[in-house]
Amino acid sequence: MNITEVKERIMLGEELIAEVMRNPAELTEWLIWIRESSGKSFMLSSDDDILIRSTDTTQFFHMLKSFGFRQATVIF
Repeated sequence: MNITEVKERIMLGEELIAEVMRNPAELTEWLIWIRESSGKSFMLSSDDDILIRSTDTTQFFHMLKSFGFRQATVIF
């Protein structure tokens, strides 16, 4: 799911859950998963379909807050 889609769905009041977890392919990196109320999960990507990943989770929390999320789950 890309950033624009997440923002649009949040603005429409759709319930989405944000989860921040380690990248299983590179344990020094973190990824954001967006889960729908149905349970289906998507990795967050840029609008150019590039996977959003980082070694710094702080920027993720600022990004999610700017989208309209009030909470996120961190999975170690």
